[in-house]
Amino acid sequence: MKLFLFLFYPDSEVKTCLENEAIVFNYDDDCPTKELLDEVAVLKESNKYMGTQLKEMEERYSEISLKFAEVEGERQQLVMALRNLRNGKN
Repeated sequence: MKLFLFLFYPDSEVKTCLENEAIVFNYDDDCPTKELLDEVAVLKESNKYMGTQLKEMEERYSEISLKFAEVEGERQQLVMALRNLRNGKN
């Protein structure tokens, strides 16, 4: 999943644009408030993106855990069957 964040203000121009990063603006007026608002917006989007990634990882972990439990149950059944076969030969 790719994240692109676009922030637009009057009298601003795009400076750089990289995948999974915010677009950096060059403001005509030297107002730190706009930069802070941009940073907050970027952090909010980044947090949202990471939350989505975390949910996806949790789902994959649950699926893998379930599959592991199924395989482990089958392994234990095979071990018991093998023990029964060995005991039957003795």
